[in-house]
Amino acid sequence: MTIVPVIRLFAGFILIVLTFAVSTQGTVFASGGAHNIPKNAHADSYGGDWQCDYGYLRSQDTCVRADIPSNAYLDTSGTGWECDRGYRRDGGNCLVVAVPLNAYLDTSGSSWKCERAYRRTANSCEAVIIPPNAYLESSGTDWHCIRGFKKNNNKCEPIIVPENAYLIDRSFGKGWQCNRRFKETDVGCVEVVVPKNAYFDSFGDNWRCERGYKKSNSQCNEIVLPDHAHIGYSGNDWVCNRGYRMNNNKCIKR
Repeated sequence: MTIVPVIRLFAGFILIVLTFAVSTQGTVFASGGAHNIPKNAHADSYGGDWQCDYGYLRSQDTCVRADIPSNAYLDTSGTGWECDRGYRRDGGNCLVVAVPLNAYLDTSGSSWKCERAYRRTANSCEAVIIPPNAYLESSGTDWHCIRGFKKNNNKCEPIIVPENAYLIDRSFGKGWQCNRRFKETDVGCVEVVVPKNAYFDSFGDNWRCERGYKKSNSQCNEIVLPDHAHIGYSGNDWVCNRGYRMNNNKCIKR
């Protein structure tokens, strides 16, 4: 008495669910679903659209085979192409890379580089001419003079080091530097005379006055503090105390 109505009610519910599923499925397909996928294509990972198979390109609502020229291959995406190693792209073609004498294909495979001890000039590689007293630099495309020589045009000339100086590893300038306690002049390296109450600076070619002294020509004079003043941060001049200002070498109240 109670079983039959329950069965009829359950059957009616199943019928409603199936009807809704069919109508919904038709709606999805109609908006670009599986039944609209063209030839040489497949549904995308989301299932709401499609994409062309590997080796095919999308053209409106169809998939056309990728036009790959000679000496080329499909790229990893399958939607374009790359030239084989030893070829370079030129419009829609792959042209062979003409590698000149004393050169090699670079890592890209679409260009070339000169071998070590050669430098590129237009479409060829010319030898690097290394003069006496020089060596090939690490890049392999130029040269440097050995220690004790400096570059002058295409030659390495000896560096004349004056008295009280030493060689330095520098590609520009004179190639030498005065010893500490000596200063460079037009005649060479002359000794630096340090006056009383002074000391050599960190470079060793000049001097500074000690704290409490001020430079005046070639000597250090003691700083005379006016009232309400103290030695400044540099140690070689004075400043007014807080609440005072300088006026004619004096400190007056603000």
